[in-house]
Amino acid sequence: MSIPSLDSPPDREIIKANRLGFAGFVLDRGVGRLLGQNGEIRLRPQAFRLLEVLLDAAPRILSQDELLDQAWGVEHLSPASVKQAVSEIRQALGDDPARPSIIETVHRRGYRVIAPVKPVVRTPDLSTRPITSVPRRRRMGFLAAALAFATLSLGVASRLKRP
Repeated sequence: MSIPSLDSPPDREIIKANRLGFAGFVLDRGVGRLLGQNGEIRLRPQAFRLLEVLLDAAPRILSQDELLDQAWGVEHLSPASVKQAVSEIRQALGDDPARPSIIETVHRRGYRVIAPVKPVVRTPDLSTRPITSVPRRRRMGFLAAALAFATLSLGVASRLKRP
């Protein structure tokens, strides 16, 4: 697996995205949900916020102090809070700390997301859309056929009425 340079800045497009896709998951910050293949994955608010911070910075390494500042803000807790939240995230995502595929621990430096992170564009759910639209070419064909039928019917009707 190719891991981007540690020094590369996070992609600005990713930071602005409301929905971030990574390793088969989608973090939707607009509604505060993490979605997996089997539906919503529940995380405590601070673990969700920590995951959001890590995804925004990917693939850059964030120290425990940076994570505390960005995820907890003024409520500085102990570095153990970061460890506990990372553990909760890993468990929820099924990521093995011994062989990480999503969040990597960088000894004495911090944590980083190693999975590719991409902005997710919301697509309309076609399964809930009514099936009423017919392609324009087919509509024009139907319209032409109906018009021809009406014209023919009027012609035949007018001939039948003549004595």
